[in-house]
Amino acid sequence: MVPAVRYSGVENRIEAARAERCAISSGGMAARIARSLFRSSVFKRQYQGYPLARDGTIAAQWSRRDWIDVRRVRTRRVRAARLIGALLLLAAPPRAHAEDELVPVDVRAARDRVFPAVVRIDVHSRGYSQGEREIVRGTGSGVIIDDEGHVLTNFHVAGRAEKLIVTLIEKERVRARLIGADHWTDLALIRLDMEEVRRKKARLQPAVLGDSARIAIGEPVLAIGTPFGLSRTMTLGIVTNNERYFSGESIDGYETGEFNNWIQTDAAINPGNSGGPLVNMRGEVIGINTRAASLAEGLGFAVPIDVAKSVLPTLLKERRVRRSYVGLTFREMQDLETHFGLESNRGVLIESVDPRSPAQGAGLRPEDVLLVIDDLDVSARFPEELPAVRRLLADRPVGSSVRLTVKRGESKTEFTVTTAELEGEYADDEREFPAWGLTARSVTAIYAAREQLPDRAGVLVTGVKPASAAQRAGLEIGDLIRTINREAVPDLAAFVQRYDDLTGGKPQRVLLEVLRGATFRILVLRPGQDLPSP
Repeated sequence: MVPAVRYSGVENRIEAARAERCAISSGGMAARIARSLFRSSVFKRQYQGYPLARDGTIAAQWSRRDWIDVRRVRTRRVRAARLIGALLLLAAPPRAHAEDELVPVDVRAARDRVFPAVVRIDVHSRGYSQGEREIVRGTGSGVIIDDEGHVLTNFHVAGRAEKLIVTLIEKERVRARLIGADHWTDLALIRLDMEEVRRKKARLQPAVLGDSARIAIGEPVLAIGTPFGLSRTMTLGIVTNNERYFSGESIDGYETGEFNNWIQTDAAINPGNSGGPLVNMRGEVIGINTRAASLAEGLGFAVPIDVAKSVLPTLLKERRVRRSYVGLTFREMQDLETHFGLESNRGVLIESVDPRSPAQGAGLRPEDVLLVIDDLDVSARFPEELPAVRRLLADRPVGSSVRLTVKRGESKTEFTVTTAELEGEYADDEREFPAWGLTARSVTAIYAAREQLPDRAGVLVTGVKPASAAQRAGLEIGDLIRTINREAVPDLAAFVQRYDDLTGGKPQRVLLEVLRGATFRILVLRPGQDLPSP
């Protein structure tokens, strides 16, 4: 016989309960396994100690068999501890790589969530210089937004692309094609060649699009992209302004930002970052990086992701976004309310009305104060409120009727305006005419109005090739060709037809009537006598 040992199942049950709480609180699949294990009858029977006597006391003496049973219980406790340890290791988050240990956990998590979706885009696009067509090569960034291979980027990266090659996270290069583009928001949508993706067994990991309306000034953000064509690069900063306004901005000659504000950040955005995602600490895309101030540091700008989400369905369906145009230019009302006899936060000033526009035809004038669009009160006391007012008109279906209530003097008047389709100042239909040594495009309504042209007839000369027939004749950039051999040229299509007719056979002299400023000139082209370019 051996002395009795003070030992009971109570102690084991307490330790088991602590281990259960620890394992279950760690979460995940291991927690579910642990919960089932700790609550099973097998575990309770084998790992929670030697049972007490029926009367609740411990026998004064145990037999040798009892002592062996105690040792077995202790062995089982060790095994249970090892099992619990293994479960806790399984439940714990993966240990960071040694080089990541100094990176804040939220930064690392956001980076790892978005990095696989960021791509490099190599672009071959059309361009025109000195009267000739050329291929322009460049690089930019983009972000995969769905499992179907759609990639969101900037218009100025891929909006005029003729060839696209995308480099994925695994460094696989895949062809892509342009789906749709919108220069007003500087956004473009491309799609990967999914057959090539499957053939190369590449795995797409789309990013999550967040909510840019919820961002706050001071919020940490990551700007991710492929600057200067380098591999994926990340810069860290904060949101320094969540409603930055730009007036009359253009990128590569195309107007942009008329209908939205921008996210401003001090995270570095370098050439090649354009089109990459601006990411919050939840790993959500809240903007598309677009530009940086050239003469300052820490001034980067991104298109809010809510703007992208508003145009994506239209780009997918129609390849472009059609907007309405009425011909009004607005100005904020700050410090002007008293002059016009208005309360604060009421109305927006009509600064100018485009000639021959729907608004002018309806009778609207500069210095009218717009108060109501249909039945919706409008207000723009500050510049950053102007895009929302413009958007109220631009988002109407083209050709629809809009009721505009304005304050003119002391009275209020309602006008009905039928919208036209919005065009940029420069048409995106530039063509090369090599036999004559020039490039030209259509005349848009906005260009005709701003240049005070009598109408939109003719074509606008955009480039003249050195030592060409066009240069020898005295043709200049900005000239408006109105007639060819005394036949009117109403538009670009008519110009192309006349050019084809006159260049199909033996070169012949061509008489052009050109409007330069307010003066008409007669120029004579002599094709076939080009001199060597210097």
